[in-house]
Amino acid sequence: MENDYGDDGDLFGYDPVEDRIDDSPKPIYKLSDAPKLFKKFIKDFNKKYKDDKDYQKHYNNFVENLKEINRINSDKEYSSTSDINIFTDFSLEERQSTQSQRIQFKNSSKIFPPVTKLN
Repeated sequence: MENDYGDDGDLFGYDPVEDRIDDSPKPIYKLSDAPKLFKKFIKDFNKKYKDDKDYQKHYNNFVENLKEINRINSDKEYSSTSDINIFTDFSLEERQSTQSQRIQFKNSSKIFPPVTKLN
């Protein structure tokens, strides 16, 4: 069965660790590799988009988030590392919505107190 993986098993022969711009431990991605990275991202996270317009919207979000990953990882003031994850194709609004949903779920016992047994 033929696939798009290179000889070393990487999708399209691309290895984000080996193909970084510099040798720093924090990833810095070449924006020219965004199409290749996005295809790998879709496969890695089993992403599905409803149509071409939705695909393009999420691709654009992905590129903007790659820029932000590069900015954060280039800044010596940040001790943390940012990288591609399941949310990299989300807009800021989508990420904020996801975060607020998680907070609401964590606090759901306050919103919906446990039912006590009636005697």
